[in-house]
Amino acid sequence: MASHFTLKRILVVATILVVVAGMVWFRRPDLEAGQRDVERFFRQKNYEQVQQSADELLKWKPDLNEIRLLAAKSAAQTGNPQRALEYLDPIANTDGSTKLEASLLEAELALDQLFDLDRAETAYREALQVDPDNVSALDGLVRLLAVCGRRR
Repeated sequence: MASHFTLKRILVVATILVVVAGMVWFRRPDLEAGQRDVERFFRQKNYEQVQQSADELLKWKPDLNEIRLLAAKSAAQTGNPQRALEYLDPIANTDGSTKLEASLLEAELALDQLFDLDRAETAYREALQVDPDNVSALDGLVRLLAVCGRRR
């Protein structure tokens, strides 16, 4: 009788685990479809929807830097530079073209909307570490240093 009771318990626990695992599995978003949706919303200039969809995707896979960059651009377009910088912060530890684009956007936001000259300078210098010949980063840094009355 005791083994029959234990077997029932095991079956109940196993059933619960299978149901919970199934719920988690089916709740997981289709990442590729989600990425396409974010890109489509961005092309349509539906910036609020870009951020909502990106937030859902980033919950499941936080290292989607291209999506994070689109969300940052969307936040900037909706007049929320602080939210844009929150999207950009995790990209700072990466490299490549996404890092370059993120650094340039961060510099632009810091300079033009937040008036944070130190952050803008740091972002321009980070962009130049990725691509030392980048004209936008060089031009932005030169203009920033000229405004500050500095040569370096």
